[in-house]
Amino acid sequence: MTTTDFRLGEAVGYMVSVVSVEKSEAFYTQLGFHKLDEGNSLYNWARYSDGYILLLLHENPAQGLCYFSADMKKVIAKLHAEGAPFDHRFTLAKDGFELLVTPNQLGISLVPLNPEHLGNLGPVTAAAGKFCGVITLSKDMETDAKFWQTLGFKIEAGGKGWMGLYDGRMRLSFTKRESCPHYFEGPGLTYFSRDQTQALTSLSSKGFQFHETPNFGETGPIRHAIALSPEGQTFFLFTEAFDFEAPKTGLPN
Repeated sequence: MTTTDFRLGEAVGYMVSVVSVEKSEAFYTQLGFHKLDEGNSLYNWARYSDGYILLLLHENPAQGLCYFSADMKKVIAKLHAEGAPFDHRFTLAKDGFELLVTPNQLGISLVPLNPEHLGNLGPVTAAAGKFCGVITLSKDMETDAKFWQTLGFKIEAGGKGWMGLYDGRMRLSFTKRESCPHYFEGPGLTYFSRDQTQALTSLSSKGFQFHETPNFGETGPIRHAIALSPEGQTFFLFTEAFDFEAPKTGLPN
């Protein structure tokens, strides 16, 4: 695929800024992420996968979505010409790396790298559910929809207090804080299945500590859980009855 097919890049992953890759790793491996590789170029970093998404932990401030393309310089030049908002504090000019600013606490890193060099995601090893996408808070749904549509996203679904968008690579969901009767700070990664009871019970039996287990008025065993990484990355591991396909992030298994 070329960048004419996908506005921001042919493949996407998710970056998490950590104080120490080594100290944060245990949390992610408990959730089923396996290490792909690691290095130390300017700062420590390591790449992981759970078979659904590429996750980059790095000791660098940049956080959020990370798009890759061999033609990224052209993508960046076009976005600059259109007046897209960039955060130049995190620009690495010599590497051609730039960071887009969004209204939703969700950074977008644009990396000039052919996705073929990233390798495969490997087998699905996620510990609780199927990856659905990234969810974040919205102050103004209409404004956010217009912003993300300029970046190639299309409205996929919506309802009272929420909406979902997809660009063919990553699914984003937006919700109002008042619509969430549970913990929600910053963008979160969502994992759903028709019944998370067994997966969540298994994690708990292995000593995994959940930040919150909202019951949404239900009784019985745990069916929903919120996990919080050492650096504050949120994971929503919820039981949901709808069918969906995991986002096609552009990287093969």
